[in-house]
Amino acid sequence: MDLKEIIAISGLPGLFHMVHQRSNGMIVKSLDDQKARFVTARTHTFTALQNIAVYTNDGSIELEEALQMMMKQEKDSPPVDARQSDPVALYEYFEKVIPDFDRDKVYPNDIKKIIRWYHILKAHDLIKLPEKAPAKTTEEKADSAAKKTPPKKKKKAASE
Repeated sequence: MDLKEIIAISGLPGLFHMVHQRSNGMIVKSLDDQKARFVTARTHTFTALQNIAVYTNDGSIELEEALQMMMKQEKDSPPVDARQSDPVALYEYFEKVIPDFDRDKVYPNDIKKIIRWYHILKAHDLIKLPEKAPAKTTEEKADSAAKKTPPKKKKKAASE
C-alpha cells in the first residue's frame, strides 16, 4: 500500500484506504477497524497523504519524509502525546524532528494530526525508511570508473 492510496477525510477521525472512487464520493476502508463505507463528496473533502507537505523555512518537505524523520528519531525523542500536550511541547518535539520547520505556518493542530497519523501508519507498518545502497568495494569503484571513461580514439592518417 502506498501513501497515495491512504487518505484523510475532513470531519472524520483517522485515516482511510481508498477502495473505489465514484462520481459522488468514495468507498473507503478505515485503517483502524477495517470497515468499508461510502463517504459523500458533498460534505467531505478527501486528501491523499501523498499530497500533504510540511512547511519549512526553505520551502516544504513531503509528509512521507517527515514521517520517516519521526521514525528515525523515535528512540531518542519519542512523539509527545498529541491529545494532552500543550503547543509549546508540540513545537519543541517537532523542532527536534524537523529543525527547520516554519513555526508561522505549521500550527499545533497540524502537529497533532501528524503525530496521530504517524501512530496509525506505524501500527499498520506503512512507514518505510529509505533503503541505503550497499557500500561499494574499492574493486567495484575501480570497475565503474573504468566503464565511465571512454576509450581513446585512434587518429586516422590523412590520405592524399
